[in-house]
Amino acid sequence: MSDNLSLSLSLSLSLSLSLSLSLSLSLSLRYLQGNRISVLPRGVFCSRPLSSILDLSNNQITTIEEAICDNLFNLTEIDLSSNPFVCDCKLFRLVSWLQERGVRVRHPENMLCVQPPDLRHQPLLNVSLLTCGLNYAACLEDSDHSGGGSELVIFSSSTPGNFSREECNSVCYGASQRYGGLGARRECLCSTNYEPNRISEAQCSAACTKPHVMKECGWTLAHDVFVVDFAASLPPFPPVSVHSSAHLSILSSVTPVTLSWDFGDLSPRVNATETVDMTMRHKYAVPGHYPVSVTAWAGPKEVCARREVRVTLPPRLELHCPPLTVANQSLAVRLVSWGGEGVAVDWRITKDGQEAARGQNTDTHTHTHTT
Repeated sequence: MSDNLSLSLSLSLSLSLSLSLSLSLSLSLRYLQGNRISVLPRGVFCSRPLSSILDLSNNQITTIEEAICDNLFNLTEIDLSSNPFVCDCKLFRLVSWLQERGVRVRHPENMLCVQPPDLRHQPLLNVSLLTCGLNYAACLEDSDHSGGGSELVIFSSSTPGNFSREECNSVCYGASQRYGGLGARRECLCSTNYEPNRISEAQCSAACTKPHVMKECGWTLAHDVFVVDFAASLPPFPPVSVHSSAHLSILSSVTPVTLSWDFGDLSPRVNATETVDMTMRHKYAVPGHYPVSVTAWAGPKEVCARREVRVTLPPRLELHCPPLTVANQSLAVRLVSWGGEGVAVDWRITKDGQEAARGQNTDTHTHTHTT
């Protein structure tokens, strides 16, 4: 059988990936294109070195582990075109490996990113340095164990931009990542740390106890590393009077979210789907204390927050002035507020159609003026 015989001609597409790869190795075939391959397991090329040309084009591969390349000693040419790549740090390290060894990349213009959205349709070779120019790691204090200690977090993806911690938390949560952090250019870094990292299993695992190891292992220290979470809370609401709009707001660590508001007055719930607007307005018809609750969803997770709002009667103002006053003596004017809170008063005194005095008072019921 010829070395150049395509695997797609010798195997049915219905065969499993493991069988396809096993046969390709045993027959020393070079081509794996067009076989709907989505995952390349670690060690798949370990049984024997492949030929100098490897064709993985027209498959469903989204990422390739760096360790896949460890046994490809004879590789001189590779074709990865027409795969739906997720352009993260894993692929950047693969591209770096290919460039370091001078491997010729076929059809680089067709090695396009599908994710993340801001890199969609961009050639992988063009965006790699921008996406993941540095290898980031950080040490996170371990609060799960009474003995303390730190966990080494090695970041596997980087999203360019000028992110805040809150914005990065949303990005990492949406990507189902466990940890987040900020890079030197305030890019958003994400990591799962679920699978053991092959580097951290060696001498680099001491990076959290020996700071010089972090540098020796080629890592740049990430800033503000954190555990990705989804939490929501309602800040205290100021009192509001009947028939005035109550301004309600929720604080969420993730956006966008789907919200469902319950105002506690038997009115219908109000829902907002995939929103970044965390505020809501509502009018109450009767004074009292109302338990406001809001349920928030982001992905599969649901959180709920509660807070009480106090509704008062609308203010009723009475102005008390003396029927008679004497020139050059103090004039006492009293303003009485019934049911209002935090009343601000603008006052003005006129004489013979001309303004004699004016001013402003907050929470003041009596004003004295000499005229």
